[in-house]
Amino acid sequence: MKRSGLIMLRVVIIKMNLEDCKSENLTPEQEAWLDEHMDTIMEVCEEYGILPSVLLGQMVYETNEAGWATSDVYKNSHNLFGIKWTEGCGYGEYSGFRVYDSDEDSIRDYARLLSKSGLYPGYMEGAKNWDYKQATQGLYDGPYCPDADYAKNVNSIIERYGFDKYDEVLNFYNFCNFIHINICLEISRYII
Repeated sequence: MKRSGLIMLRVVIIKMNLEDCKSENLTPEQEAWLDEHMDTIMEVCEEYGILPSVLLGQMVYETNEAGWATSDVYKNSHNLFGIKWTEGCGYGEYSGFRVYDSDEDSIRDYARLLSKSGLYPGYMEGAKNWDYKQATQGLYDGPYCPDADYAKNVNSIIERYGFDKYDEVLNFYNFCNFIHINICLEISRYII
């Protein structure tokens, strides 16, 4: 099978699995939001080694749990995660928060902040272990979390909407990539 055929096969498998992740607790508006953003979320989570469940749980918590992405800050900044503005961050500012051009920019900045800043080693350890509870505790242990119940609240959202299913899909995708690479390496030994 050609390389493009294998890539298409993985994409089809992931799309089928993502459809199975949808929770019965979602409103039609929430489903539409997930449909619109899920490709970016999964791509960014794979690229940066972060958990989709925690990304989604934080997004819901930070932008108004009752109405997903309806907070005043979000409406004026595309800031899905309540990321504070800091001098030299490279983004505009609205009411002390970073301003993004799009939701995708917000998602990408969130992923870079978690994975590249060195501020959240506990989160990254939890992500490496595919353990969203360890990861959310790592967020709480980080430098910017004043809410003592933060991890508990985000975990509750993850569980209510079944967001941990997205972690399973990403883990399966990574496994498929691992298998694909090893099969190619094995075949190349016989060709070369």
